[in-house]
Amino acid sequence: MHAYVQANSEAAEDDNIQATIKTAQQGLSSLNALDVVSLSAQFNQLTQAFGQANTSLGNAQSAIVTLKAGARTLKSGVSDLSQGIGTAAQGANQITTGSHNLTEGLAEVKAGQQQLQQQLISLQDSMVELRNGLGEGAEGGLEDIYAGLDDANGYLHELSDKETGTFFVPTEVLQGEFQESLNAYMTDDRHATTLMIILDVNPYKEEAMTIMRDIRHRVNSYVESSLLQNAEVYLTGKTMSNIDLQEISSADFIRSAVLMLAGISVILWLITRSFLQTLIINASLLIATFASLGLTEMIAKQLLDYDMLSWNVPFFTYIMIVSLGVDYSIFLMMRYNETAQGGLKEIIPTSLQMGSVILAAAVILGGTFAALMPSGVITLIQVAMAVIIGLVILTFMMMSIFIPAWFGFADKIKLLLANRKEKNQ
Repeated sequence: MHAYVQANSEAAEDDNIQATIKTAQQGLSSLNALDVVSLSAQFNQLTQAFGQANTSLGNAQSAIVTLKAGARTLKSGVSDLSQGIGTAAQGANQITTGSHNLTEGLAEVKAGQQQLQQQLISLQDSMVELRNGLGEGAEGGLEDIYAGLDDANGYLHELSDKETGTFFVPTEVLQGEFQESLNAYMTDDRHATTLMIILDVNPYKEEAMTIMRDIRHRVNSYVESSLLQNAEVYLTGKTMSNIDLQEISSADFIRSAVLMLAGISVILWLITRSFLQTLIINASLLIATFASLGLTEMIAKQLLDYDMLSWNVPFFTYIMIVSLGVDYSIFLMMRYNETAQGGLKEIIPTSLQMGSVILAAAVILGGTFAALMPSGVITLIQVAMAVIIGLVILTFMMMSIFIPAWFGFADKIKLLLANRKEKNQ
């Protein structure tokens, strides 16, 4: 405004301009008189005051722009008036036009001055609110800041006293809200805790069992290498129960299979007096058992929509097939011993003679186990299917083909070794 007055000396006598300059000086004095203090927690109130101040400044800037536009119009009018005086023919029209523009420019200048005056008054009010907000912030906000700094210093002091490698929880938190968490997950004596693991898969599926085995391995590895190495850790739940049951049944199955096979081998050796023949019979029983289990699993998956056999199906299937197979083998070997003086080639007529007996026994037992199929119990259905398939394999493959073929092969090996021994002698 001072620069404008200096450029236009006639504006110095304008009351509106003088009032504008005075208002601006009062605002400047108010700003200089402000004792600005540090910002505080009253940030929301300060932000509102600054927003109002920015709005007022924006409006003031708009008024100044309007004032400048009026001044430019005024200058244009004066220039037009000067040119009009120099041209006699067109002077009157140009003077009229210039006077009109000058009038409009002065009106715009006046409007801009009034708007600027109003915005400066609004700015002065906003500055008062800003000063009040800063004062209130200085009273209470700094105290909160100092209290927060004291808490931070206390936390750092406690943290510096702790040993490295341990998880640090401040004493205030540990004795306060953290106790609710301990009460929810730990016993009263703080010697035991429970953590819940919720899987996003079916807990009865093999996928869940695989996940829980991995979790058990990770937990045990962590406990052994941490400060909890002397703690006892247990995992429970339906999935873990199935895992334990599977592991126990597998261990029992292997142990029972070995003991059962050892006892059967002793009996077969007493009957046959031949280690090779005992080995062949045991091999036929094992092949029939595991072949029936494999076929049963395939059928159950295709027809019954079960991905795997029940945990006790292999155990019962092994017992039934091995027991029945040993009976059929004893029938066969007892009959063979009656004609053993004819050599190992007598196994073929022996199989022909005992084939009807073994087939009849297999049909009867197969019908007995087939009666379990309509029960609707998946375990019984799978056991019945496995036993029936095993009986078919024993009757039509093991007893009639596998055992005679290997007996004949063993006889040829024996004769070959005897001939080589005689030739060497």
